[in-house]
Amino acid sequence: AGIAFPKEIQDQVEWLVLWQRVSAGFNSGQQRELALRVSGQLGLGQRKAPRLNPQIEREAWRLLESNFEMVLKEPANIEARGAMLLRSYLAGMAIENSMLGATHACANPLTKNFGVTHGVAIAVMLPRVVRWNSNIVRTSYEELAIDAGLLTAEDLARRLEELAAFGNLPRSLSALNIPKTALPMLAEEAAKQWTGGFNPRDWSIEGAMEVYEKAL
Repeated sequence: AGIAFPKEIQDQVEWLVLWQRVSAGFNSGQQRELALRVSGQLGLGQRKAPRLNPQIEREAWRLLESNFEMVLKEPANIEARGAMLLRSYLAGMAIENSMLGATHACANPLTKNFGVTHGVAIAVMLPRVVRWNSNIVRTSYEELAIDAGLLTAEDLARRLEELAAFGNLPRSLSALNIPKTALPMLAEEAAKQWTGGFNPRDWSIEGAMEVYEKAL
């Protein structure tokens, strides 16, 4: 038993998804055994996560997009919570591999200077960064949009805004009481964040200022 064609990435993805979906019905011993069997594929126990295949990274997004609202509406839904748990792990590995980007570069100064919770800052900035990056990585964003039953990079940005709104998160810098006069200072700090160096579009003070202005 096992994957018939273990070198086929799509088979690896579907194999992991299969076990994620059926493991909720396992007892604790069976779940521990399953964790041991798939730990190598997921990078568990390694000092640094392996480079994930993009399709596995995309599975993290699919799990989030299809289960986030359900978890908030039905907190006792074990299947949805299990999907979000797996999504959190896969997304964490994806973050480790990507070394973040402009969203985190913009979020960190908001936390430092105004005490904005990091996840809240991410929720505000992410849709704006998606729009700002879209001319460079439009195809990648469109793939994520298609995974959510959408079409375009703009659809993806709007879906991110919908998810944040469903979680009752602030939608703008104004909602966080960030004054317009603070934007130059924030942009200067954001441009110096090392995470911005891994953004697909070249990162600078001017770029950071543009993103912050869109978020105001």
